[in-house]
Amino acid sequence: MRNRVQGALLLFLAVATAISCARSPERPSFSIRDSTGVEIAENNFPAEPETFAWKVTREPLVDIGGDESDPSHQLFRIFDVLRLPDGSMAVLDGGSSEIRFFDPNGRHSRTVGAQGEGPGEYRALSGATVVGADSLLVFDRRLVRITALDLEGRFLGSFRPDPTGDSLDPLRLYRLAGAPGEDGLLFLPRGHQAQLTPSPVVQWDSMPNLIYTRTGKLRGKVGEFSGMDMYVTPTSFGRLLFGRLTRADLHQDELYIIDGAKYDVRVYDIDGGLRRIVRLRRPPRAVTADDEDALQAEYRGRATDAESQRMIEEFLGEEGRRAAYKPWLSNVVVDESGHIWVEEYEAFWVRSSRTWGVFAPDGRWLGSVQFPAGLRVTDIASGSVLGVWTDVEGVEHVRVYGLRRDK
Repeated sequence: MRNRVQGALLLFLAVATAISCARSPERPSFSIRDSTGVEIAENNFPAEPETFAWKVTREPLVDIGGDESDPSHQLFRIFDVLRLPDGSMAVLDGGSSEIRFFDPNGRHSRTVGAQGEGPGEYRALSGATVVGADSLLVFDRRLVRITALDLEGRFLGSFRPDPTGDSLDPLRLYRLAGAPGEDGLLFLPRGHQAQLTPSPVVQWDSMPNLIYTRTGKLRGKVGEFSGMDMYVTPTSFGRLLFGRLTRADLHQDELYIIDGAKYDVRVYDIDGGLRRIVRLRRPPRAVTADDEDALQAEYRGRATDAESQRMIEEFLGEEGRRAAYKPWLSNVVVDESGHIWVEEYEAFWVRSSRTWGVFAPDGRWLGSVQFPAGLRVTDIASGSVLGVWTDVEGVEHVRVYGLRRDK
C-alpha cells in the first residue's frame, strides 16, 4: 500500500517596443502520416531558412498588482487567471481565498469569496472554468466542493462531486481544468505522490485524468495518466531535479498533453482515445556543468545558519536526486485559433526570459518567441498573452502583454 501525502483581448500597440523573437536559423521539413489510426504531424531539421517571427510588447498592456494602497491589487498565491467571455478577468487569489474580477483594462470591478466554509467561501481554491455563456464553476480542493457563480460573481449554489473511487487518489489532489462537451468537467492532478521505498530510487508517479458530469458524477478517465519524476527515500519524497512533469490544456474538447521527455504534444479526444501526435524532432539535452553550477548556487544561497547549510549540503550530495537529461518542455497552452504553444524547459531557479515554440493548428512548427522572465502563462488569445508575473522580490502581478505575428 502506498503512503499518500499531498505535497481581454487587447490590440497590439504598433508603437510599443518589442522583445526580439528567438529564431531558429532553419525551418524544419514537415509531414503528416497515419500510424494505426493516429495522425502524426512531424517536423524535422534541416530545411530552408527561418522566416517566421512573433513579437511581444516589452512592457505589459495591463498590470494588476503591487499597489500597496489598493487591497484589490495585493495578490498572493494566485492559483489561476481566467479570461471571461467579455474580455474581463477573474483572478483566483489563494492567499485571501477571494475571486477578484477586473475589466479588460485592469480596473477592479468586484471581489467575491472569503476564507471559510460557508456558502460562497473557500478554503483552498483549486481551479475554475466558464460554463456556457453565463456561469463560472469554482473548485475548492480542501472542501472537495464546487461552487457555481454567475459571471458577476453572485452565488448560485454548490455541490460535492462523487469520490474518485480510489482512496489513494482523492479529488483533493486535483484541480478543475475545464468543461468539455455539453456535460463534462475535467479534473487534472495538481500534485503527485510517491511510495516510500527501502532505499533511494527514482520513479515516475502518475495519476489518472478524470471526467465528471456537471452534477458531480464520475464518468471515467481521459487520456494517459499524468505524472512526475520523483526521488524517493525510506523517509521522504520530492520532485527529481531536472525531472519531467506532465502538463495539459483543454481546447475544443481535446486534451493536449506533454511530459517534456520529447518535443511533442499528444492529443486525446474527451473519450480518451489518442487522436494525433504533434512533434518536433530534437536530440536529448544532457544536464551540463553550467546547469549543475546554477543548481549549487541556488540552493547554497538559501542557507541561513550552520544547520540549514548542513542540510543543503547533504541534499546536494545525493547525486540520485538529479536526472541525467533535461526535459524539452514544461508547459502547453492552446490558443483560440488552435495554435499550440509549448514552453521550453528551464529549471525554476533560472531567472531569465522563457522560450516558447509554436505549432500551427495542423502541427507544422512555426518558430519560437521569448516571453518575459517571471511570467507564468495562463492564456494566449488573438493579440495578447495573459499570465501571472512575479518580480524578483516575489510580488505577484496579473499581466497582459501584446502579441503580434509577422510574416
